Amino acid sequence: MKNPQQPRVSVIMAMHNAAATVEQAVRSLQAQTEASWEVLVVNDGSTDESAEIVRTLAAREPRIRLIEQKQGGPGAARNRGLAEAEGEFVAFLDADDWLEPRAFERLLAAAGKTGAACGRCRMCDPRGRAIRWPEPVASGAPIGVSDLVDGECFAIHAQIVRRELVGETRFRTDLPCCEDLEFFLTLAQKGARWARDSRLVCWYRLRPRQRGTADYAAKFGAIRGILEKPPHSATAASIASRAFNFATMMVLQDPTLNNASRVVSGLGFVPRFTAQQAALAAHAYLPLSEETGMDAWQVHLDRYASRLRGWWDRCVREGWMEASAPAAAIPLLAHLIANELDVPGDLADELEPERPIVVLGLGINGVRMAQTLASRGLKFSVRDDAVTPAELTERIPGISATLIEAWAPFDANAQHVMTLLHDEGFLRKLPAGLEMARWSGTVQRISRGVAAQLERSLLPRPLVAPAASKRPVDLFLGSFKRPEKLAAMIESVRDTGYPARVLVAAGDPGTIATCERYPRIAECVYNTLNNKRIGCTAPLNHVYKSLVRHDALFCTDDCVFDKDALDIAMETLYSKFPDGDGVVGLKQENIPDGYDLAFPLMGRAFLDRFAPAASGKDIFFPGFYHLFNDAEIGITIKCLGNWVFEPRATIRHLHPAHGGTLDKTHNHGLTYRQHDEALWRQRRAKGLVWGIDA
Repeated sequence: MKNPQQPRVSVIMAMHNAAATVEQAVRSLQAQTEASWEVLVVNDGSTDESAEIVRTLAAREPRIRLIEQKQGGPGAARNRGLAEAEGEFVAFLDADDWLEPRAFERLLAAAGKTGAACGRCRMCDPRGRAIRWPEPVASGAPIGVSDLVDGECFAIHAQIVRRELVGETRFRTDLPCCEDLEFFLTLAQKGARWARDSRLVCWYRLRPRQRGTADYAAKFGAIRGILEKPPHSATAASIASRAFNFATMMVLQDPTLNNASRVVSGLGFVPRFTAQQAALAAHAYLPLSEETGMDAWQVHLDRYASRLRGWWDRCVREGWMEASAPAAAIPLLAHLIANELDVPGDLADELEPERPIVVLGLGINGVRMAQTLASRGLKFSVRDDAVTPAELTERIPGISATLIEAWAPFDANAQHVMTLLHDEGFLRKLPAGLEMARWSGTVQRISRGVAAQLERSLLPRPLVAPAASKRPVDLFLGSFKRPEKLAAMIESVRDTGYPARVLVAAGDPGTIATCERYPRIAECVYNTLNNKRIGCTAPLNHVYKSLVRHDALFCTDDCVFDKDALDIAMETLYSKFPDGDGVVGLKQENIPDGYDLAFPLMGRAFLDRFAPAASGKDIFFPGFYHLFNDAEIGITIKCLGNWVFEPRATIRHLHPAHGGTLDKTHNHGLTYRQHDEALWRQRRAKGLVWGIDA
């Protein structure tokens, strides 16, 4: 017989140092329309004010229980809560997430037949701001073992399950992450099935600690270990698909692409990824890796595409994708990106404000359309047979709109806005002759422009003889035992399609071998002085004197060039300094406080005037740290005055943390800029800086 005092839902909340968010999580429980719940807050060794905040809340709320334990991880905390839970159903809620007010009401109703249910979860950034990302739970058959294995999953706090179905099943505490996937898979193996409710039930806050190639690789390794372990035994195709998603997530933080490649090459077999997989992974996982939504493509399209090109090229070279796949993926990716752009704004521009407007469908796109119409002060009605008046208010709060009943006839004089992306089947059911503005048509039109932009960034340029108007340029640098970074840098220069040579002061045999892999573009001089711990000043002077013959760009082996960087920089050099007696500084994209002239493109006439190779004059002078040679040359050029900064010509550092930061060991508390300016003044006072009368 059911205990009348038994709560319907026991909520288990693992908490560790969540003082900033735990109250919001608890308040979301107190706002539930289903009032029969208890929450067991398991304090997992917090060292902040989390426990005190919960005690204060519990003093006024008898449904809150605080349980203290030494830190054992989220799995151990949830197991402690399961041991003390008394509810008919079990739910989980981490202390930095929260629930929608009708979450339990809806999930309990959906769980009536199966004993478990799940709903949609929306992501937000660490500050709680919504980001657009796929919300996968939709209508359909209940979720079971095969669905979880194939990647159709739900957030841990987007579900409830009858406690008797849980039984003695517990979370594994030996996993570095993903213990929730293993827990739900185990329940599914025992017969649990989660009925679906397609409505939003909770929010998931992205944590900064979840970023980084090492974290992604570890998470994939944990998931693979779970899925390959009997009785789950996922298929090779399912494992490969997850590997590709995680590898794509690494691309923006892995300039050499070696870490991303290792995730796929470590599968033990050669996978084949389709154009559709490539487009879907890029669309969702590149923004997610930077804690942003899919709408970030409209801001970062060129940057994303530039990095994506290298990754897709690598996949083709390794045999993981057909050579035709990148080109086939572009229209698919463009269509996905276009759907995140200002489609509602374009549709609203087509409407006549004085005539009736009816929004068809109130899903994610319909809500965006309603918000746009309301922001423009336009009156409109909504038609969605699956939406009740209460849900209308919930989905578009603060917006006044009329819900048209399902039985009401269509207004032949109204302007209808179809918000479904795949609308053909629905349009066939509507009366003929309705005036219709289609979301899908607008996306198709926008996607053509997006595809053209993607093609410029993603498809390789044909190798043709350089135009006569293109002046050759020499890139010179020193490199010592960093072959992977040097190879990435050389390949980025090659991919620009510009007539350039990469001239390297090689400090080790490995660097020479790297240059020999690119005989048409790279050349090196072996200088054993690098092995005598005198920095890179002497080798740089050596390569400058022996190899540089044209306009010259000083760079480093830990950077990659944007595809049009050299074209833009050379065009700017000769438009500003027609005789070549000047300097153009390239932009360091991922170093906000980088030197404007740390990567200077120097015209030949400028070099002949201040450091002619035939004179034997050094271009660099020894300093305290070889790290600051680029700063020295940049500050020197600034004093000469013949220079401009070109922000459109960009390079990307493979060590972005170095820019504008503090280094108390080398710099004695000064920033790089402050240290180098002081160092330059010291050298200038001793007459060590070249060609200067400033």
